[in-house]
Amino acid sequence: MEPQVKIGAIYVKNTFLHFAPENETPAVGRSASCPPGMAKEFNTYNTYNTSCCGGPWTQSTLATAPNELIDDDADSADEVATCYSDLSDHHPFPVDAISANRQSFPATEVSDGKCAGQSCDVRGSRENQREALSLSFQKKVNKELSNTAQKGGSRILEVVERHLAVMNCLNLATAFHRLARHTENPQEVTSSSTFLRMIDLAHDFARQELESRNQTMPEKCCTIIAWSCANLDAFPGPLFSLLAQLVVCNVQSCESYELTNMLWAFAKLYKLRPELAPQVQWETQQLVNAVAWIFQHRGVQDLKTQVLSSALVSVATLPGRSRSSSWLFSACGQELAERWDEVTVQSRPQISFAFKLMRGHNLQLVRNVERALAEKRPEMVSFMTEAMRGKRRNRR
Repeated sequence: MEPQVKIGAIYVKNTFLHFAPENETPAVGRSASCPPGMAKEFNTYNTYNTSCCGGPWTQSTLATAPNELIDDDADSADEVATCYSDLSDHHPFPVDAISANRQSFPATEVSDGKCAGQSCDVRGSRENQREALSLSFQKKVNKELSNTAQKGGSRILEVVERHLAVMNCLNLATAFHRLARHTENPQEVTSSSTFLRMIDLAHDFARQELESRNQTMPEKCCTIIAWSCANLDAFPGPLFSLLAQLVVCNVQSCESYELTNMLWAFAKLYKLRPELAPQVQWETQQLVNAVAWIFQHRGVQDLKTQVLSSALVSVATLPGRSRSSSWLFSACGQELAERWDEVTVQSRPQISFAFKLMRGHNLQLVRNVERALAEKRPEMVSFMTEAMRGKRRNRR
């Protein structure tokens, strides 16, 4: 669990704050919106085309700021979702929306300027007040969502229903995440009109972000929403498509476990709703390409065991035999072999199952990896062999 971090006079913990605005970036076409191209991303397993959005990759477009946990009871790196935060002059919703909810804010009056020389100061004062109101409202909504979360999904939806018209992407991502963590009956939640409106709003935010690059839907929120929807067994194909495009375009600003959360969400879509696969086939491959590039760039040896296990199972679940998926499976599998003593008892059967799944996609790859593992960690290969034999005996 990350400690709370103090920014100025505000303690950042379990509350979304503003994202730092960036310079306008022209919208680009679908073909240029991802890092490595479909089939050309690898000339070898270790060579990537490192271009994104029409130019070289750079560090995150988000201002450097502390990580911020939005869930204080999640211990697993595969479950917890984070978001970078920063105080800025970004307005998350229209001023008229603030006016419509005036009762939520303290009364504030600003007198008009008396001369042209004062007009700039007056406008600046108004903007500062609007910013303060905006930030105050965001924090108020998130606090209400957090306080209500333990009471279940229906109560969370009641909070969302009251504020949805003026919620920004950070509030929306928090609402999705709370529903995913505290809902006992997902079907009851996902069939509600409020949840469907949340999906529509997320789609609108994502589309606006793709068109204007104005931080309407930062990639951090994309990973949270995709993971949350998958936990609720909700798979809106068009939304998943947009979320993946945004994450791929800004993949370097994502934490490694956020990327595996995204991979896991898509793997679950393919497993539970295979009829939706054609809607996200292109985006899925680009996501795999991007994750492989990032893992190689950062070094799999520096990733947590949970992250490696999640990536291994997810890429084995997804169809296809691209070089990026092959590299990702091989690299994660061999690194897990190096740390086999660290792999938990609960995770070992999942790793074994991942090898079984990959056999159906790429048998030769699995044989090559197992041959390498037999030299490094014969006990790992023995465990997987026994696990497979046990399942065969159970089927009999």
